Amino acid sequence: MPHKRAKASIRKARKAEVDLPVTSEDAMSSADTPKGFARLFRFKEMAAKKEQEKKDIKSGVLTDDKTKKNIGIQPGEKMKDFVQRVETEYQSDLLSAQKASKPASARKKRNQETRKQKKTAKILKEAEYYGGRDFDDLKDNVKFGEVADAPPVLNKIPKVRGREKQVKVIICKRV
Repeated sequence: MPHKRAKASIRKARKAEVDLPVTSEDAMSSADTPKGFARLFRFKEMAAKKEQEKKDIKSGVLTDDKTKKNIGIQPGEKMKDFVQRVETEYQSDLLSAQKASKPASARKKRNQETRKQKKTAKILKEAEYYGGRDFDDLKDNVKFGEVADAPPVLNKIPKVRGREKQVKVIICKRV
């Protein structure tokens, strides 16, 4: 009957079996652990390994065999996670291969240089023309409650530009 208790010695034996300390190998191999959780659990260990490998690569300790990346779906890994992992690992390699396969032509480099020179020349010209002034220098001092009696008077006629300039030249030639 379920309402009866087992002997104390049997209960202690069962409790000793259940409360065994969990090692990392046991946690990864147990069937009842969710695979996503196990992946997160291993993440810290993998991050530490990667950091150590980066330090070794910078110091020049590792050989070419260890620097090669291991491609393969890990047990219990979803295909989406596998694809994402591979893409992040090989992103820098893909970019460098893409740049190496399509070098910039001499004409393209020359055009980039001229664009940079034109841009810097334009900035220098504007700075020279305005003398470092900005719209802050053109600000009017208006006091609170001040009323404008009349619109401003423009003494200088605005410069004719664009299409209007062409029309004006044609009209002047006819007359």
